[in-house]
Amino acid sequence: MKKIYASQISEYFTESIEEDFYLKTISLCHTKETGMPYLFMELEDKSGKIEGRIWENNIDNDYIHLKGKIVKVNGEILLKDKGTAELICWKIEPVTEYDIHQFIKGLSPEEERHYISTLQKQIGLVSHSGYQELLNHTFNTLGSKFYKAPLSLKYSGSYNGALLVQTVAVTSIALQIMRSQKIFGYTPNMNIDYRQDLLITGSLLCNIGVANLYTPFPDAQMISEAMLIPPSALTMQQIYEILPDTTNFLSEEEKNLLIHMIQVVHEDTRKRPMFREALILSIAYAAYNKIGMLDYHLQENQNEYGAIYDTSLKNYLYIAKERNEEDIQDGNV
Repeated sequence: MKKIYASQISEYFTESIEEDFYLKTISLCHTKETGMPYLFMELEDKSGKIEGRIWENNIDNDYIHLKGKIVKVNGEILLKDKGTAELICWKIEPVTEYDIHQFIKGLSPEEERHYISTLQKQIGLVSHSGYQELLNHTFNTLGSKFYKAPLSLKYSGSYNGALLVQTVAVTSIALQIMRSQKIFGYTPNMNIDYRQDLLITGSLLCNIGVANLYTPFPDAQMISEAMLIPPSALTMQQIYEILPDTTNFLSEEEKNLLIHMIQVVHEDTRKRPMFREALILSIAYAAYNKIGMLDYHLQENQNEYGAIYDTSLKNYLYIAKERNEEDIQDGNV
């Protein structure tokens, strides 16, 4: 059972550890000063990564062949020149029994089943036979490629299942906005109904092209052929591959309304929404992504509090200090 994760390494400075990690990279290097050989490693688990080093007297030629495997590492945690942690290893060996979900950034099987179930319920809300068939055919065709897809290689979307989570969340946000407007957004003499089927279909399909853009973790990378194409075009490419296989009719207007919604999501600075459903989707999509990015940076700085400047975000964050029982009893904030 894994006990120490990469994100906790700073708590073990100068201590010896024996722990399992995913060996992402390993290569033979030499020091600049003396040319002394060593093996440089990148070790990962679901919480993050740490760099490791094996010096000449502990090098085994078989270690190079352990790349891409789960390994047990024996070593000591030391500080590098820049104050970051480094694992100086004495020995590594392959591990045969492990829980892969401890090493891969992604949804657990239970979480994945929950999001897939929610996705199916959202599809079930669509009464338009053409849109519903398009949705079912699309997600059945993509299958695990969609369910396992990350949204990015770093930051908030860098985990398996991120595209699934985004799709379900954006659709939920869009539906809540529409329902709120129907109840509270009273406009006298306005009798134009919301097109819920169009809103759900556009929300569920607006970013599916990303399923063809990245491979899953732990060896996630951008697919070279897909990086030439913008996300909106990847999404439309996927939809047009599915359309010939559908039997229920979609009119040209229905197709064009769907295309407009996808364009608005990805090109909102140039393509202005022409109807309410497109505007709602663009707001929901932007809100989810912006809040998700802020959540990521808050998590990265969760050991701080007050106003702090995040260099990668290039903006200030404010993290409120949590009140414990002693603060409450003493009347301190």
